[in-house]
Amino acid sequence: MRNTFLLSLIFSCSIASAQFVQPERRAFQISAGLGVDAMSSHSVFTYINTLFGVPSTQTLGGLIPATEFFIVPEYQITDHWLVGFEYSYLLVSKSVAGYYAGEYSESIHMPMMIAHYCLHGEGYWLKCGGGIGYNFGTLTQTFTDIGSEETFAAQGAGMKLEAVMNLAFDEHWYGMLSGDVRWGIGNTFADHGTKADYQSVSPQLNYITVGMKLGMMYQF
Repeated sequence: MRNTFLLSLIFSCSIASAQFVQPERRAFQISAGLGVDAMSSHSVFTYINTLFGVPSTQTLGGLIPATEFFIVPEYQITDHWLVGFEYSYLLVSKSVAGYYAGEYSESIHMPMMIAHYCLHGEGYWLKCGGGIGYNFGTLTQTFTDIGSEETFAAQGAGMKLEAVMNLAFDEHWYGMLSGDVRWGIGNTFADHGTKADYQSVSPQLNYITVGMKLGMMYQF
């Protein structure tokens, strides 16, 4: 009788405990903000230098500044992993002065799937990871001397590696600081099948960027 009572008590306590154990909460986060990048695109720079007849002392090359806008929703699938989707828009625009005067701009839409390994605690998230996606680029060249403008498009694969730090302002809002490196490999810019080409020099959607981002994260 006593054993039966003890077993009943243990069983009852087990049921009561199970009712009060809450499943681990998984975070859903949305981040957005602005980035400042240094961009290199050798084929585009060579094409613009040749097209506008830029003197050798003033040619485009190395790294030039670009602006990036981004939004990232992601979901915590385990204690240390988040997966999500990133949409970024990169824009670079620069005046050119050579035999001709003008301006060129390049914009790239960069959607991609991302994954982060994370460490988190009271008031912070530290993330490291990257992603892969597909790029949609536009190259516009404007000759101010003769008032003409042409726009070309290209597509290709994109990838990135990044590190992210989020620090809490309150229960839901976090500040965001990150650094990343991106690569893009794509085809030649063209307009309805007609490729951009000048003196056998053609620009491709090939680039590398190194950047820093500032933004906000909201955690549900």
